[in-house]
Amino acid sequence: MGSVKSIQEFANFEEAIQRSQIDPRCVDQVLRKLPKIIEEYESRPAHRIGRRVKNPVRKAVRRTLKHLKTAVTNSFDASLSRNEARELIRFVSHCTEFSELEARAKFFLGRHRKNVSRSRERREVTQAIHIGVSDTVNLIKVNTARRLRSIGRTLNNCIGDRSSYYIDYLIDGDSEFWEVSIENNTAGLIKVSCETREIEEAEGPEHEPIELSGKDLLKIQRRLRITGHDLEDWNDRGAYHLFVAHPNLQSVNRSAGDRSFEVWTHENELILREGPDKWSRWQVSTDWSDNPSIDHSHGTPGAEELLFLMMSPSDLRDHIANWISTVSFDEEDDVAEYDDLEAGVVRARPRRRRRAR
Repeated sequence: MGSVKSIQEFANFEEAIQRSQIDPRCVDQVLRKLPKIIEEYESRPAHRIGRRVKNPVRKAVRRTLKHLKTAVTNSFDASLSRNEARELIRFVSHCTEFSELEARAKFFLGRHRKNVSRSRERREVTQAIHIGVSDTVNLIKVNTARRLRSIGRTLNNCIGDRSSYYIDYLIDGDSEFWEVSIENNTAGLIKVSCETREIEEAEGPEHEPIELSGKDLLKIQRRLRITGHDLEDWNDRGAYHLFVAHPNLQSVNRSAGDRSFEVWTHENELILREGPDKWSRWQVSTDWSDNPSIDHSHGTPGAEELLFLMMSPSDLRDHIANWISTVSFDEEDDVAEYDDLEAGVVRARPRRRRRAR
């Protein structure tokens, strides 16, 4: 028994348990039982070289004693791991095999570390900036690398990796990260440039779009003071920044044949909505001969379809022609590449999309 008590980790454990709030009867049982278990384990021929205990065996004993001391120090009422800690200490008093005690101690330490990690995350979330979007949707600012990795693992994307370069964006202050919470569950992550206030990325689980309505996406842009963006996933739901910059912009209803459209215009920008979920965005520029042209930047109807709609007289055709006639142009406007169509030229422009990979 003297050899066990000479181990510094055992002396630390003994001091800790005697000073703890554990029942003294249990303390006596543990201090009698534990040295016997260790001595029996270290005295096995396979665990010794002559009269000396093998280093791996002694390391396992020291490590287990450290875990037991951690259990003792976390057995008080306010500890998050108090139940697991007390259960482990009680187990020592009737344990007969050191390998079983070693396994239980490892299991306890894993649970304890997880409890501590979750507690830190809850504290970080509680102390972080919360912005309400709706009754069920909230934005929570991510302040630490640990929290950012945790959200990445929840969403199952590359941000959850320890080597992720997104951590550098956060630490260096180049980008803000906002957790999107729906009914208190992590539903997505938004990356915002601190310099330009533009949304650089916004994704839900498995790199899929965040499941929010267009109205909520517009509210998010207003809450985060976004100056502009070109996220196609958001445009597909009508969350154009034009509506953020001009919240009082009014729409008009126009038709083309048997099709009805809701139309918004502002300066050189036009937005069309057909039905509940078909959105398109257009901009007017001039060609080399100063003839106006319409650039298609997103959605449906596309360039070919709009050409067809404008071939015959309609409310929509007249509205677009009147809008084009009121647009003023700068000398640096883009050059058109296609033929004129009475009031203008319709052309397609490649879509831009920013997605994390």
